[in-house]
Amino acid sequence: MPKAERPTAGQDGHEHPRRCDTGVSTLDFTPAGFQDLADELQKLLGRQYDKLRASYERGRSSPTPPTEVHRLVHLIDYAREVSARLARHDGTSTLTLDADLICELLITRDVFRRWRNHPEWPALVQALASPLNVQHNVMTLAVASYLADAGNGVGLVPSPASGRIPDIWIQPSLIEKVELEVKTPLDFRGPLDQPLAHGPTVEHIEQVLNEAASTKRGQLDPKASGILAIGAFHLGPGGVETLERAAHEVLDRQKTRKPHVVGIGLFEASYTEIQVGQSASLQPLLNVRLVRHPNYQGSVAVEPGTLAVPTTPLGLSGTIGPPGAAPMNQDQRRALAKRHRHQ
Repeated sequence: MPKAERPTAGQDGHEHPRRCDTGVSTLDFTPAGFQDLADELQKLLGRQYDKLRASYERGRSSPTPPTEVHRLVHLIDYAREVSARLARHDGTSTLTLDADLICELLITRDVFRRWRNHPEWPALVQALASPLNVQHNVMTLAVASYLADAGNGVGLVPSPASGRIPDIWIQPSLIEKVELEVKTPLDFRGPLDQPLAHGPTVEHIEQVLNEAASTKRGQLDPKASGILAIGAFHLGPGGVETLERAAHEVLDRQKTRKPHVVGIGLFEASYTEIQVGQSASLQPLLNVRLVRHPNYQGSVAVEPGTLAVPTTPLGLSGTIGPPGAAPMNQDQRRALAKRHRHQ
């Protein structure tokens, strides 16, 4: 039976079970299913794929491989590897696969499917040429989808030549609007060799907050309410809780500053395993927290369960559903050109 797993040792050194959910992935767990998945993601890159693939292969064969490879090419490569391994599998031995990569493949496929009818689709695809933009764009679309499904009006913001440019805005009511800036720091893109340490995590979050909420040059306009959304991938057990504790400390340090900041949203792409008899299914998961800023002086009231809940399933046939699941207004039909720099 194919088995997807990853090390689950937590900060205390013991193994922890993954959380369970009732949703079931729609992945066709066959050689053809993974081949179709690879082909679909390759189409996102269009004519850029061959060039990016060649660069990826040069990096892999280099005596000094690059620290960061093109994430989407890597995911496509892994999907094809799994397809080949399943085709060769005799059906009697255990086949161990990487659950993190499989679930990231599914999340990537489904968020891009959802937004594929956006009028700025060519700009979104073009931005994927940058290796560091892939996970940032995936997280931006996952956050936007989550917020839309929570009942908010959601806008994806274009990137003009200058000015304050958040990634997303939400409109929880007719008279209120909140800006969100999404950051996906490299240090929070797992799997990690070691669990996140509290001290360095505090310093990193504080640096990111100061950049995003700077009154002079930050993406969050001090004249509007704003949320810093920090995206992470595959942190392992206890990872999002470490982020949450660190965010609380950062905002407590700044309790007399940044009155326009509603708080810090924490979003981790992960998975849960559902065991039914001898079979296991993987469910991609978006772990979400909102840490409120004690000095926020705006009028937006953020309710638990509206913007953030402790654990939210990234339902492949529901929450992150088909195109059109999130109504688009005129503002949302503006450009989604991503900045070609690491956010």
